[in-house]
Amino acid sequence: MLLIADVDKLYRLSTSEQKELTLCLIKDIVVHHFENNPYYKKLCEEQGFVPSDVKVFDELTKIPLMPVSVFKSGDNYE
Repeated sequence: MLLIADVDKLYRLSTSEQKELTLCLIKDIVVHHFENNPYYKKLCEEQGFVPSDVKVFDELTKIPLMPVSVFKSGDNYE
């Protein structure tokens, strides 16, 4: 399903299609950061989470979030 070229099509997706697309996009982002960001991977491991834990839309809440303070700290590059 090519949606980038047809934004109007995004607005016509059913709720289940929207959830499927959201799940796919968020999982891709989480996998990328898990594999490429040591800080985030450590955070996930501390919480016993691996990206494969998320299989359906309702499981997105399992994804560990980074506190806002991490982004505002002076040493967030670490």
